Amino acid sequence: VRHLLQYLSAPAWNGYVLSPFGILANIMLSDDSAIRESSSSTAHPVGTAAMSEKDADYGVVDPDSILKGVDGLRVVDASVFDSYSLSSSAHTQAPTYVIAERAAALIKSTWLYSRWYESK
Repeated sequence: VRHLLQYLSAPAWNGYVLSPFGILANIMLSDDSAIRESSSSTAHPVGTAAMSEKDADYGVVDPDSILKGVDGLRVVDASVFDSYSLSSSAHTQAPTYVIAERAAALIKSTWLYSRWYESK
């Protein structure tokens, strides 16, 4: 925000940017608390725990939604998408439903198999 305010105060913007309005009207470039309290994101962040093949050196979640290197923990949300295939311009709701349905089926089948295996 500080960089944006500094950028918009350049002489090249004279006549285009008339004056700050709303909460921005009272923010100074050094006012960290006002900037922090008035900032937000409307992006669809994805890819923070990207999915990859089980034996791949990259990615943190395998195709079964299991966190690599951890037993009994699955990641079932939009963080498993790689950020290249689902950009912030796409809505994440439908693909997240797909991941959730797939993970639910995997969890059920794993649980049913473990119950069947224990009964033998």
